[in-house]
Amino acid sequence: MEFSVSRELLLKGLSRIQGIVDKRSSMPILSNALLSLQGNGLSISATDLELWVSGHYPVSGKKDGNLTVGAKQLFDIVRKLPDGLVQINRLDNDWVELTQGDIYYKLVGLSAAEFPAAPTYKQEGKIIIGSGTIRAAIQKTSYAMSQDEMRFSLNGIYLEKTEEEKKIRFVATDGHRLAYLDAVLEKPTTENLGIIIPKKAILELKKLCEEEEQILTLFVGDGVLAAKKEGIEFIVRLVDGSFPDYRKVIPKNNDKLISIDRKGLIASFDRVSTLSTEKIKGTRLSIKPERLELSVNTPEAGEAKEAIAIAYNGKPIEITFNARYMIDVLSVLDTDRIELRLGTEHDPALILPDKQADTLSVIMPMRM
Repeated sequence: MEFSVSRELLLKGLSRIQGIVDKRSSMPILSNALLSLQGNGLSISATDLELWVSGHYPVSGKKDGNLTVGAKQLFDIVRKLPDGLVQINRLDNDWVELTQGDIYYKLVGLSAAEFPAAPTYKQEGKIIIGSGTIRAAIQKTSYAMSQDEMRFSLNGIYLEKTEEEKKIRFVATDGHRLAYLDAVLEKPTTENLGIIIPKKAILELKKLCEEEEQILTLFVGDGVLAAKKEGIEFIVRLVDGSFPDYRKVIPKNNDKLISIDRKGLIASFDRVSTLSTEKIKGTRLSIKPERLELSVNTPEAGEAKEAIAIAYNGKPIEITFNARYMIDVLSVLDTDRIELRLGTEHDPALILPDKQADTLSVIMPMRM
């Protein structure tokens, strides 16, 4: 196997897979990138056995073949090279030679035959969606994914079909908070979903969608989700579990509607919660007509209070929230104002971006 490629293109391909390679695996091959050459097309792939990513790039091919080499090592080498063409050649016994002018490396490789094959999937029912739409959906829901690795069915994002054929819903919850967003597709779909995409795949998919705006095609079936866009293929094994009926925790009768400046509320939570401790994480909200007072009182640190103006004319209510949870929600929204819908001090709270109906968040109050 022998080819030459621009340093810039090779670096781009290697950077895409750095989050995929399993550096701590007991299988050395999972720390390697697979480079496959056919004609003037090079594919660079990586896997951790749950997630496969493969990118395809134009090169000047001289001899077809396959090789594997340490993904991080090769990335670090290419990152430090000057701009220009890089020559790569597979030698006997899976050694890999890299040259650029007077620069020379001879790297240990492993047999490409050891590299795990990606799962196959049927390319029949498909979902067409913009990369920017996926990026926004992940950004506005992923903060609610569970961080508890043992709760595997909550350790990711749930995708389901909505009643509208041109929308799918992204849902995440960790039991203390919940978020969903209805994403608009490029074309209507009748594809059945009800799938859980694991957290690592969600984060890598978001990175993929942060590149230039493109249309993605999604395929679902045989326990995997595949996402394809120009030059990139992304395959992930889905979580084998049942997502809870999240609709049961969305309050239906919260009748206290409060309109608040979003950025001002973030800043107030941030300032007041400075005195929160590991034992006392709650920030108390005292809500009266036209006024919201936030307060924290801890024996170890002291007391903090701050009042802000709100649009509200209902009965007074007091309720306590984890400030970090509130800041997480408010930070991913993009409207100037939000609507906070409350019931009693023990009921879940609804947070909606002002005049947007495609997304909502639910936060459980704290008992003090």
